[in-house]
Amino acid sequence: MTKCDQCRSMWAERNARGVSGEPPCDDCRTTLLEENAEVAEIYLRVRRQVIVAGDQVIDLSIPAVKIVMDLKQVPLSSQNECLNKVMRVFHYFLNKDKPDS
Repeated sequence: MTKCDQCRSMWAERNARGVSGEPPCDDCRTTLLEENAEVAEIYLRVRRQVIVAGDQVIDLSIPAVKIVMDLKQVPLSSQNECLNKVMRVFHYFLNKDKPDS
């Protein structure tokens, strides 16, 4: 699955949740800093592994993030920082998708 396929899939998921929009293909291809590429890949693999209460998404599954970090052989000394970055990305998109109260 290409990065473009992943983006289209993510937008389809967002649309299914009632968030309107389309993939920003024309403005896409943001170049990530090398230090963030691994975090982005981990986020894309775990973004659907969520904790819910009723019909509300509460948080991302930390065990899911840990498993992917272990599979990717992220050094143990870097895993806390990686987890924090993945969680920040998740909460950014979670809060961005919430309608203004």
